[in-house]
Amino acid sequence: MPRAPRLAAPRRSAVAALALCAALAVALSGCASGAAEPTSKPSATKAATKPSASPTEAPATTAKVVIDADSVSVLDSDGGTVADVPFVTDAVTAASQLQRALDETPVAATVTDDTCYPQLDEQSFGGLHLFSSVDGLTRPDNAGFYVTADAATTTGGVPIEIPSGQAIGATRTAVLEGNVQAPRFDVDGGLEVHYDVAGGSPTSDPSQYFGALARIESGKLALIDAPIYFAREC
Repeated sequence: MPRAPRLAAPRRSAVAALALCAALAVALSGCASGAAEPTSKPSATKAATKPSASPTEAPATTAKVVIDADSVSVLDSDGGTVADVPFVTDAVTAASQLQRALDETPVAATVTDDTCYPQLDEQSFGGLHLFSSVDGLTRPDNAGFYVTADAATTTGGVPIEIPSGQAIGATRTAVLEGNVQAPRFDVDGGLEVHYDVAGGSPTSDPSQYFGALARIESGKLALIDAPIYFAREC
């Protein structure tokens, strides 16, 4: 009986190759499963930005004193009214309000040489003067005080002006051009400009014609006076 042929034994090189492949597969599998997850770099935390302080607006400063027929006013640099003191206010209160508004202390004096009053009490802020009398004033609308200005500024340097913007020392031309419609009259030694008429007219009853005046002498504004009867003896 013929013998079945004998299978040849596998070659050693093939077995070795298979073993090496298996080992590599296991090794690669282990490397893949054991690989560390990449660590994400923590994002830098932004430092909280401190909000910048909002700019603080500088407080408005006292800009000027304005005298019209009804009152004396203190305005700030923004055009706002710091104080508006009507002439009907009693003199003590008026001086106190202006003192606070100007942040200036007035100089007190007693006037005994006035041609119209035996005695006047005066409170002066540099070129701005408040007058009152214990016996009352012969001034319009039962005024508790009246004012004059004979210098361009107060003690603290605040300009004293008429509503059109002129102060003592302004030229005749500037005053007249700023008050084109105002009545004006030649008087001894100068020119009166009735820049703010509160009552009456130049042709009406003189006792009802009053307001605020600017007196020009030697071509310059020399005096502001209010309230006053324009056709006056006192």
